[in-house]
Amino acid sequence: MRFCVGTKNPGKVRGVELALRDLGIDAEVVPIPVNSGVPPQPIGLDTVVRGARNRALASCRESCDCCVGVEAGFFKLEEGVYVDVQVAVIRCGDRLTYGLSPGFMIPRRFWEPLVAGEAPELEVLVDEWFGTRNIGDKGGLISLVTRGVVDRIHLTRDAVIMAMVPHINEGLYFGEGADKRF
Repeated sequence: MRFCVGTKNPGKVRGVELALRDLGIDAEVVPIPVNSGVPPQPIGLDTVVRGARNRALASCRESCDCCVGVEAGFFKLEEGVYVDVQVAVIRCGDRLTYGLSPGFMIPRRFWEPLVAGEAPELEVLVDEWFGTRNIGDKGGLISLVTRGVVDRIHLTRDAVIMAMVPHINEGLYFGEGADKRF
């Protein structure tokens, strides 16, 4: 099978590869650079979902069996609490499915300037605070705050696995007569 992924980000591509491997799906993963159609720093769960969906749909090519979009961003959980999450959207045929990674709280020093529009994206603030460079293409903030226990690859993997649940349980989600692909 061929899975086209709407990004060139190495962490996201690797996360998709791991998810498919862990699910026992023999697949070639093809990175395709696309525009997410959302701001560089998606804020709000609806915006993060829209970015992932846009990436999935924009990456679809005739040569693809399935198309994957992954978008990271954060949303307000309650007053003073913002949670970072990755969303995966997978299109196989005419079926569009969704999955989310585990979420974690973002420190106020990062979300406050982003919500106020005083900073362009989380990566800039994280790199400045921790003295890293392009952390978003590497382990991400999660790798720093978990002391390397979890990184962006793990979050992408988990989001993609969650989005694959309906595809690997087609009869349950799409009815008894559903085509079995996986």
